Amino acid sequence: SLLRGVDYMQMGQNDQAEACFKQALAENPSNDAAHYYLGFIYARKNDAEATLKEFSTAYAMDSTNVWYAKRYATICAALSDQKTAAKVYEKLLQGHGTDLEVLSSLSDIYMDTGEFTKAGALLDRIEALQGSSDYTRIVRLDILRMQGDFNGYFSGLNNYFADPMVYPEAKKQL
Repeated sequence: SLLRGVDYMQMGQNDQAEACFKQALAENPSNDAAHYYLGFIYARKNDAEATLKEFSTAYAMDSTNVWYAKRYATICAALSDQKTAAKVYEKLLQGHGTDLEVLSSLSDIYMDTGEFTKAGALLDRIEALQGSSDYTRIVRLDILRMQGDFNGYFSGLNNYFADPMVYPEAKKQL
């Protein structure tokens, strides 16, 4: 049932996929993967509560699964449960400290919650892995702005605009 459900899901046949995943759970209630895939089906149906329930259940059943953790944290953040999302991402960092998705998602949460020192530390890690980027530079500018360091902010903004390596479209958006 599970593999058939995945096939249906990949073909965009959400109702058939959902039925297969529910059947898989009827056959084996401890099937964490069925909960995980149901989370995707409910996300496609814009059912945030059911999406959260299924990703949460999959994560609770196997908190070591990176995919479960990422999706659970993502839905928590999307539903404004930044505290839970941060805890899940922080746990992920313990074993996946070079995962750029985790680093950037957690830095976004830290920015949203005003934990600018923590966000800056994650930006340092991101830059150590891949060098400076538009993302890290703009977030650093946001940190300066949010902390009220307008001299640093405008100085950094001038440097950003003067940099010929920055795409004109990025400058225009900023």
